[in-house]
Amino acid sequence: MDLGKFVTHIGGETIETVKNWNYSHAFFYTYAIPFQDTGARLNYNWSDTLYTEIYVVNGWNVTHDNNSGRTWGPSVGWTKNYPELGAAYSLKEGFYGIYEGSGSPQAAIAAYEAWNKAVVPEVRDAYSDLIRAWTKWQPWILGYFDHPVTNAYTESLNSLIRVMNRLGRGYSFEALRAKILFTEGGVISVSVQKLPPSAW
Repeated sequence: MDLGKFVTHIGGETIETVKNWNYSHAFFYTYAIPFQDTGARLNYNWSDTLYTEIYVVNGWNVTHDNNSGRTWGPSVGWTKNYPELGAAYSLKEGFYGIYEGSGSPQAAIAAYEAWNKAVVPEVRDAYSDLIRAWTKWQPWILGYFDHPVTNAYTESLNSLIRVMNRLGRGYSFEALRAKILFTEGGVISVSVQKLPPSAW
């Protein structure tokens, strides 16, 4: 169960690039899905083929709700009729487990090796880019376990800035900066200097 502000589960892409099929975001991500939700969500895997989820959130990209309505919805996944899809889903969840269940680089390596052995030939092609990326960038990927910081918040802000800039054609940099700082709760320090009457 998750409570608070979390990366949205709605849509084909998320802020956290490690959870996407492609590393770079598509236009679909910027225009058609939320970036984050605030509220509660509960998910449960009943078996390897059945999972459920229910969520109640304030709405798209809204921390403090601006109305009395709530966005809610259930989700049910059944993969028994499509065994390859079920295998791909289990592998995706297993890969997340490397990040969520490993406390050190050594544990992450062991978890990855176990995950890699579990990739069945029927879906190995779908994970070839991920396996190649892990192999090529392993030292930097493992740095996460020494310093568990991601760029998810920065990616979210960059996407919001692009949307604001598109909606407000002609914004100056200063206006755009102020808008994003006020929207996302940033603090702007303003110094006031009293001018002598001769300057009026």
